Amino acid sequence: YEDYQKSWKSVYPIDVEQVRTEMNPQFASIATPGEIVIATTFTVDIGGTGGEFHTCIPYTMLEPIRDTLSSTLQGDQLELDKRWVRSLTKQVQSAEVELIANIGHAKITLNQILNMQEGDVVALDIPDTVTALADGVPLLECQYGVLNGQYALKVKSILSHSENSTE
Repeated sequence: YEDYQKSWKSVYPIDVEQVRTEMNPQFASIATPGEIVIATTFTVDIGGTGGEFHTCIPYTMLEPIRDTLSSTLQGDQLELDKRWVRSLTKQVQSAEVELIANIGHAKITLNQILNMQEGDVVALDIPDTVTALADGVPLLECQYGVLNGQYALKVKSILSHSENSTE
C-alpha cells in the first residue's frame, strides 16, 4: 500500500489500509448501487499469466479534495507532466517494431504443393510497389530491391493515418 500512498502524495496525502479482500465483485460493497464511482481496470501480465485488476473509488471520497485535484493539473504538475511525456515519448520511439512487406504471391493448387520437389520453382506475381506493415497496420509504400547484398525497401510514400483507419 506504500506505493499507492506514494502515487497520491503529490496530489493529496492519504493513508491506505486493507479492510478486506473480495474476489467476487458481486459481493464487494464499496458504494451504494446508485452512487457515482470512479472505476479503473488494469490488465496485469507477468510471465504469460495474469488477469485484470480493478479499482473502484466512490466519488464521495474524492468530493472533499475536488478543488485540489483540479489545481494539480496546473503549475508544477504541468511541468512534471511535460517531463513525463518527453520521457515516455523517448522510450516509445526507441521501441523495436517488426516491419513486414510481402513482395510477392502465387496461387497454386494443394496438389502442386504436395507434388513439389527440391529445386522446383514457384513463379511469383510481384507488384511494382509493396506496402510495409507494422502490427498489421499499413505504414509505407515502398520499392523493393537489393542494397549491399541484402533485400531492402526504398520508401516512396508514408501512408497517412486516415488511410490506416479501420472501418
